[in-house]
Formats: sequence, structure tokens, C-alpha cells
Amino acid sequence: MCTKITIEELESRNQIKTEASPKSLMSRKTKKIPMKNFKTLLIFAISLTIAVASCKKDEVSKSRKELLTAKQWKFTSSKTNGVADILDACEKDDFVIFSSNGTYTYNPVTIKCSSYDTIDTGNWTLSSDEKTLSIDGDEATIVELTESRLVVSTIDAGDIWEQTFIAF
Repeated sequence: MCTKITIEELESRNQIKTEASPKSLMSRKTKKIPMKNFKTLLIFAISLTIAVASCKKDEVSKSRKELLTAKQWKFTSSKTNGVADILDACEKDDFVIFSSNGTYTYNPVTIKCSSYDTIDTGNWTLSSDEKTLSIDGDEATIVELTESRLVVSTIDAGDIWEQTFIAF
């Protein structure tokens, strides 16, 4: 036979508590995470952050020919044996276009250094390792080529001449 017990009776017998007193809350021990588990969790979180941050979309790398022909290249500076050359205003607006069919167009634009400065065209090629640029038979070593910058170097009469172009 079952007997019914009211909540009041249970409380009086101290078998259940309906409210937690502040004292009972303070007396409860909080569960601490062991230091070993905390370090493991911290290392995991840092590793996950690095892994997620380093994930990028796979970039398709372009060949040097694709980089050269993608944009027009404006002449910005030159150096002879590591010393910056002083450019005339007429040189600062010159640009070159490399076409994918192996032709180029040199344009001195509006400020011309002489009456002989005209739009010039010719042929260009890249060596099989894409490190040497040949323009009408004259070779230049590609020092740097990115989507925004081209640096070439030639040796002329024992002097090392380096030219820098920016893409636009």
C-alpha cells in the first residue's frame, strides 16, 4: 500500500529542499578543470585558430607570360650599379604593353624626350625557364615579376642597369 507524503512532510524530514539558500550555494564546491586538460584545450584552440586563419582559397598561380600580358607596364625608376638614376619628366610617363602573341608596344605618351620618341613596336619572348625576357633580341634578366611590379636587369658596357615598372 502506498502512502502519500506531502512536500511539507518531506521538507520537515530534510529529504528535499525547495529553495537553495545563499549559504548552501557558497558551500557547494565548484568543479575545477584540471590544469593538464586546460593546457590541452588551450593548445587545441590556438591550433584551430591558426589552421582556420591560414586557410585561403587556392590561388591559381599565373605564369610569367600571363603576368606580363595581363596589364600595361609604366616605367617608374632605374638604377645603374645600384645607384638611382635621375629620370627626366619625359621618361616618367612611358609605358609598355606586352601582347600574348609575342609583340610589344612602347608608348612615350605625351611628354616626349625628343622628336624621335614615337610609339614603337616589336617582338618579345621569354626563355623556357621564364627568367629571361628578350625584346627585339636584347636580353634582360627578370629580377621580380608580380601582378603589380616588374623589375628587369641588363648589363651594358660592364654596368648593371635595373629598370622598374608598375602595372596599371
